[in-house]
This record gives sequence, structure tokens and C-alpha cells, in this order.
Amino acid sequence: MTDRDGTPAARTDRRDLSDLVRARRRALGLSLAKLEELAIDPKTGRRVKSSWVHDLEHGRTPPPELWRLRGLSVALELDMEELRTATAAQFYGVTSLWEPQQRVRIIVPDLERLDDEALEQVLRLARLLAPRPREGDESDEG
Repeated sequence: MTDRDGTPAARTDRRDLSDLVRARRRALGLSLAKLEELAIDPKTGRRVKSSWVHDLEHGRTPPPELWRLRGLSVALELDMEELRTATAAQFYGVTSLWEPQQRVRIIVPDLERLDDEALEQVLRLARLLAPRPREGDESDEG
């Protein structure tokens, strides 16, 4: 789904990033103003504005630019991968699915629409295609 200018439109049925940011901010006891003080992109020095975070938390923003995610990562002490995954789910309808041994990650559009059988088929395919560990790569033994 895109807006008239070709930019991706927010998916109103998903709130992954919005909920993650709101929950983490509250868990850390940060006001929107305090979050703005802390949310500075380390690469560009740009500050994520509290008004933008408020709009994000209420599902009223287009997909965030990378610099905003980096700023949120710093302020909320979240891994960028977690923020990217939530962004992909909310704005693009794409969900990451990890194979149980976490050897491969699958990007699945509209994952929630798959029934259990279809989901198991996707996981079987992932296991089939997963790279096999080379001898000596596994260091679980101690």
C-alpha cells in the first residue's frame, strides 16, 4: 500500500513498532520530553522529536527513516534489529520468522494469515535450506 506520492502508507492494522516504543518508554519511565533529550542519532546527530514519537505511538506516522530508528535505539536501549523487525511488520506487513535452531531467518508477508499447517511447511523449507554448521563451528561443548 502506498500513498499518492509513492511512499509506503502506514498499515493501520499493525502496531508493532508503535506498541514496542510506547511499552519500552513506559518501562524505562521516560516522558516524551526526556525521550527527546536522549533520542539522538549517533551518526547524524539528529534528534528525534517528542511530537513525532507521540504520533508514532498513536499510529499516525509514515515509516520512520533510519536515523530515527537509530535515535530510538539509543534512547530506549533497544537493538536495531528489534526496531527494524517491528517497523517491517507495522508498515510493510512483513514478519520475521526464526527457524527453531535460529540458523535461518525467513521474511514472511502477512504471517498471521498462515494456518498452522502452512506455517509448518515454511519452517520445513527453512530447515531444508539452512546452511549446515561446519565441523568445529558449534562451541556449545565445554
